[in-house]
Amino acid sequence: MASATWRRLSGSEILSALDREFSRRPVAAIAVLLVLVGLVAALSVRARGWPSDNRIDIWLRGQESLDHAYGALRESFGGDEVVLLRANGFELEQSEPLAWLDEVGEQLRRLPAVREVVDPFHLLGSPANDPVGAVEDAAVRPAAVALELVGLDPVRVDFLLLVDPAAPQLERSALAAAVRDLQEEAEVAGVRLRAAGHPLVAAAMDDESRRVEEVFAPLLAVAALLGVALALRSLPLALLAMLPALLATAGARAGLRQVGWSANLVLVAIGPLCLVILLASTLHLLSAFRQRLAEGMAPPEAARAARRDKLAAGLLAAATTAAGFGVFAVSSLQPVRRLGIAVAVTVAVVAPAMLFGLPWLLGRLPWRSRRPSAAATSGRRWRRLAEASLRHRLPIQACGIALAALGCWGVVHLPVGTEVLDYFPDGHRVREEFLEIEREGAAMSTFEVLARRIDGQDWKVAELSGSGLGRALSGPDAVRGVFGPEAVLVDSARALGPAAGLLGPVALERSGRLAKDGDWARWTVRYTTGTAEDSLALQAELEESIQTWREVRPWEIQLTGTVPLLLRLQETLTGTLVVSLALTILVISLLFLVVVRSLREFCAAMVTNLLPVASTLGFAWLAGYRLDAATVMVSAVLLGLAVDNSYHLLHAYRRSGGGREGVLQAFQKVGEAAAVSSLALAAGFGILIFSGFAPTARFGALTALGALTALAAHLFLLPAMMVSGSDELSGFPDNSSEPDTIRQSRLSQTDLGSV
Repeated sequence: MASATWRRLSGSEILSALDREFSRRPVAAIAVLLVLVGLVAALSVRARGWPSDNRIDIWLRGQESLDHAYGALRESFGGDEVVLLRANGFELEQSEPLAWLDEVGEQLRRLPAVREVVDPFHLLGSPANDPVGAVEDAAVRPAAVALELVGLDPVRVDFLLLVDPAAPQLERSALAAAVRDLQEEAEVAGVRLRAAGHPLVAAAMDDESRRVEEVFAPLLAVAALLGVALALRSLPLALLAMLPALLATAGARAGLRQVGWSANLVLVAIGPLCLVILLASTLHLLSAFRQRLAEGMAPPEAARAARRDKLAAGLLAAATTAAGFGVFAVSSLQPVRRLGIAVAVTVAVVAPAMLFGLPWLLGRLPWRSRRPSAAATSGRRWRRLAEASLRHRLPIQACGIALAALGCWGVVHLPVGTEVLDYFPDGHRVREEFLEIEREGAAMSTFEVLARRIDGQDWKVAELSGSGLGRALSGPDAVRGVFGPEAVLVDSARALGPAAGLLGPVALERSGRLAKDGDWARWTVRYTTGTAEDSLALQAELEESIQTWREVRPWEIQLTGTVPLLLRLQETLTGTLVVSLALTILVISLLFLVVVRSLREFCAAMVTNLLPVASTLGFAWLAGYRLDAATVMVSAVLLGLAVDNSYHLLHAYRRSGGGREGVLQAFQKVGEAAAVSSLALAAGFGILIFSGFAPTARFGALTALGALTALAAHLFLLPAMMVSGSDELSGFPDNSSEPDTIRQSRLSQTDLGSV
């Protein structure tokens, strides 16, 4: 009998019956949940210990004009990364500190990542076994004077550690740790030893990147979970909302580690970004599910209805967010380019899977329905808020225009900053020692000038000794000193006497002034670190001197080094912001035009989404922030967060029939989800404000502020712009107390379908 009944049913009816029967047994759903939790744990373990690499040269890798010059510097001379160790706090007559310093040179050569050591106690021709004589000799030696290695009043001695450019970042971090250990050892020997240099700054940035990864990213997740749980008033739902976000976060980090992309100041943000983007989309789906449960639907029907309501808008929001980050792929900054690709791929993969898979889980887990009265009360609050926005439409629009104008002014005048020392708070050891040594007169910044003969012949010692290029480069007032082949050859003649003629090429090679193959010669121009404007002015003066020199002797001359990298980075940051913002706006505009097919809705959505970006960057200008590697991403992040709520509100607006009543019903259905997602994101990113690392704190502050601004724009400005005066007069009557099923039936004739 039963088999005959089954035969009379159609295939779809059989599947529906099986689905209802299986829904009563949540064993499969619980098993899938356990598998997903295990997958998140496995990916998190794989991502743990993700190595960080914040070397300056990685930012602009791949630019041909840069690779030619900087590549020649690295291949021929091992780059220009130097760590300066300054020893003082003792007198020349004290034997114990001098004896310790005399022996420390050999110890320095064994440190990780160190390629060579410039040791003032063991210069070529220095007195043997006489530390006092070696210091006094180095004080007048031309090469040591050009580098300012020694001072006698007061007594100080500088060691220069030349860092191997091929050394992995783990070795560089080990070098920073070894230097700290050496400083403790020096204190015991009666020597005050301080250290400064870009490799130590990069190592400190690695430590801060790991701190974001290990401390603040988990805190962000906890804050978001608590915010969602309080808003949804359901811890199980909040945990389920976090599952796709955590899967995206762990998967993205593990995937980047698997492909060999190291973390850095920018890429470390991929975890928080994926978390908040996926969480925002998930909250809209869960909010619709809760509303259906409150209307009396069983969990399977409520889950299917929520998927029908949110699928189209969710897919469009995911596509827009992925496209917004995907435009970063055109950036010439390698970390920014990689971040854009990684976030775009993660969102494009995980968001659709969540939109299809999460309803399956929701429909097969046992849920308790909320009381209909509570759900109706919650929806009416957002409806009344939309009504208030419509009543004060003109003042709200005026405020929005004024805020947008202020924001645009700030965007135009937002300064660019690449001073990495400003990333660290006052009192940070690396920052304080660097600035302290510079205040004492040390010139920690350099331009490197490479020259070779255009006829392809090797350099001759006599030609380099009388070139005069060193004098030409020392012309600008900001130049502290020039260390070139001339100084080395004069020093060799003084120290070696008649043997200098034979050992001159050896001395040039050992001092890094002549490549081993005799091709490139090198001059190092030293100056005291200043603002980016000061460096740009000096660079222009040096380029002018080089151009004048080319007219005298037609050599191939290249100006390169770490400083030009930073200056190029400053230019590229501005270009990245402009290009990425323009492309993102173009993509969003095209998608909105396809979706809304209404000029009023299009303008309302675009103004609402761009206002948080403009106002947040305007606030950054007012707060004195600079456009750096972290803040350049804020615009794309805010657009990605804003369009998610916009799509869902517009989707609900069109399904409700449009007009004034459509706006009110859209906010009654979606207002709570939009507010919960924005507040949860603001709370999560707000945790980053407490980071002592300036880029992380600025990024967190600006993104949290932008999330709140976007919420205000959606709650007040969007309804005020979507409805005209005629719409408001001819809108539907207020039927907020009418059951949703009756309203849907009444509006079926005007339902425009899903977006």
